[in-house]
Amino acid sequence: MGERINLTAEQEELKQRLQESFNLVREGNSAGGYGEAYNEEFNEMTELAFQLATSLNTLPVFSQEVLNGADDLTPADRAFYNHQHVVEDLLNYLEDEEANNPPADVTLNKTFDF
Repeated sequence: MGERINLTAEQEELKQRLQESFNLVREGNSAGGYGEAYNEEFNEMTELAFQLATSLNTLPVFSQEVLNGADDLTPADRAFYNHQHVVEDLLNYLEDEEANNPPADVTLNKTFDF
């Protein structure tokens, strides 16, 4: 397990707001995810994620699945954060810098009987 990312007070506030917004969007998805209030919350989540990610000293690490689904977008693009799983990866990364790394291959140097 990796280290938690050290955040400034301003970044910590953004993270808190992002977590709250993410929770509301996730609840909204469970309820059908449509309507003006949902769309506003989703846009707020996207903007907060972009602001937080780009305020870090280095861009966060995202899972390979998220990067594969991003087409030509990169973490430096605002539109990259227009998806709940991207925001989930960002929040996980902030708690553990290794959270989105692929798992280690536990079969290395093992003998298998067939």
